[in-house]
Amino acid sequence: MIFAIILGLEIFLGYKVWTEEDRTRLFLWFMSAIFLLPPNFKLMPGVPSVNWLFPIICTARFVREKTIKECWKAYPLRTVYTVMLVFHFVQPFFARFLDFRMTYFYIVQYVMITYLYLFLGFCIHPNIKELFQYKKWIYILIGVLFLISAYSKATNFNFITAGLNNNSFWSADMLYNDRGFRVTATQDSPNIFGFTNVLLALFVYAIDDKYWRKAAAVGMLVFNIIVCGTRTPFVGFVLMSSLYLFFEDMKKLFRMSLIGAVAGVIAFNVLGSNPVVEKYLGGVVDLFTTGGQNTGGSSVEGRGKQLDAAIAIADTCPVWGSGNGYCEEFQREDSPFYVFYNADLLGAEGYVFYTFIDYGYVYTGICGLLYASVAVILLVNLRRDKRVAVLALCTFACLMLHLVTSRPNNNWQVFMPFIGACMYYLLFKDTFKKLEGEEGEQGKEIKE
Repeated sequence: MIFAIILGLEIFLGYKVWTEEDRTRLFLWFMSAIFLLPPNFKLMPGVPSVNWLFPIICTARFVREKTIKECWKAYPLRTVYTVMLVFHFVQPFFARFLDFRMTYFYIVQYVMITYLYLFLGFCIHPNIKELFQYKKWIYILIGVLFLISAYSKATNFNFITAGLNNNSFWSADMLYNDRGFRVTATQDSPNIFGFTNVLLALFVYAIDDKYWRKAAAVGMLVFNIIVCGTRTPFVGFVLMSSLYLFFEDMKKLFRMSLIGAVAGVIAFNVLGSNPVVEKYLGGVVDLFTTGGQNTGGSSVEGRGKQLDAAIAIADTCPVWGSGNGYCEEFQREDSPFYVFYNADLLGAEGYVFYTFIDYGYVYTGICGLLYASVAVILLVNLRRDKRVAVLALCTFACLMLHLVTSRPNNNWQVFMPFIGACMYYLLFKDTFKKLEGEEGEQGKEIKE
């Protein structure tokens, strides 16, 4: 039943992404697929999973429309992106991991599910100001995710993940973990689900609507963030909210900080008797005060060990790395490469550990240049349209937080399309002004 519903939704959203003419609605359909469909869902072996099926549909659409060449010429990151692509296709000649042909398969897959999302957001280029006029659309997405999350938490069962894969780690093993049950809802990871809600909270902030509606929507999203059971999304929510209010209204930031502090104290006293909630809240507080040294999970000290271990492995192949997927492969106990695993790597919870090991120091530097370029573009255009630039900077900050603190799996599609869309809007704002003016003139003629 779950499989049939997800498949039907995938077909419907794929059709809308392929046929929708309005760019803003196209972006909403595309992001609806990201929010509602499990990223690794596929019809059968050999068929692309969701997280690279929709990039394929989008790319094919732009090729059909003959707009992809124009977008590429206008893309401000095309030089560094080209260097990244060249590296990926040259690396297999020097990497020691995987069969040569299989390596190219993984390269294509990796490119499709990571940095391509940034370019696709740029190609879709919705009108950002118009985007947040679709209030009902955003509220419906939030309501659906809240209902799924609440049901999963009430039953202690991730029914979507379990319905698609009975061997899911998050649908079974985590029920008996001392950190409690973690809700994944429509995603394959509680961490990704948490950050999905962080991005939707930013969308709610940008909506011009009645305060009580926005407060209710944010309340549902905070609930989802808490029941996902991981601390990083909550930190991301605090970071995003603080950055947004810092740029938008310092007085409001002060008021919201006071309200948040009072709400936190009340929540700690009211819900603190629950051992799972107490452990979660204590973990968040400890993360801010000691770097996570006194609670289970990640800590600053653990990050230092992971970095040292990653550097030691990377030093064996410093220029080209060991090959795509090597870091993931040698962490599996049933893998023949497990003998090379360094226990201090502790799961490699950070994107830089993967780039060091799989791709070497050169590629890591190229990635750093790309992220620095995105930050510069957003900051330089802050005066051009402050609100859109702030929304993009908040999203970018959450992306960087996730890359630094967690495994990078499936976070690209959550953040990068919106960042790419904001980049286009900031660089070509005059185009949108012209379109808005033409629409306004048409509206006057109709009224007359």
